[in-house]
Amino acid sequence: MERQLISILPDLKRFAVSLTGNRDDALDLIQDTCLRALKSKNRFDGKNFKAWMFTICKNQFINRYREKQTRNEIVDITPDLYYLNHKAITSHESDYTITELQRFIDRLNDKHKIPFQMLIDGYQYDEIKKQLGIKLGTVKSRIFFARKQLINDIKKSE
Repeated sequence: MERQLISILPDLKRFAVSLTGNRDDALDLIQDTCLRALKSKNRFDGKNFKAWMFTICKNQFINRYREKQTRNEIVDITPDLYYLNHKAITSHESDYTITELQRFIDRLNDKHKIPFQMLIDGYQYDEIKKQLGIKLGTVKSRIFFARKQLINDIKKSE
């Protein structure tokens, strides 16, 4: 397995660079991919090693992306970290905003409000689909229309 891994490293590197957009992140991704592959070598069925490695690489990239999204990473390149140290909104103002948004959400009809509220509460689309017993496309369209309605309602109230 190690020899196969070494033989595909140039291709894996090109693939990782195409995903990440830069060499350093690609090298980190390859390292994570190789580590995952070595830990999971008992899962390899022996058929197409290169495809298996590329799948692991792609999945590692997706996992990293999701992790960044949930961490909501902020990079502040201003002198003295101005943006991170500057508090523009007081907690009272932010509570008010959340309360107002929840009022708009509560005005939606249940057909759109329930899937949208579940999404806000952290459910994934597949989980919403299973909980409500509807198709995935229906979940997505109801959430889309809920967002559209909320945008319109908020604009009207301004």
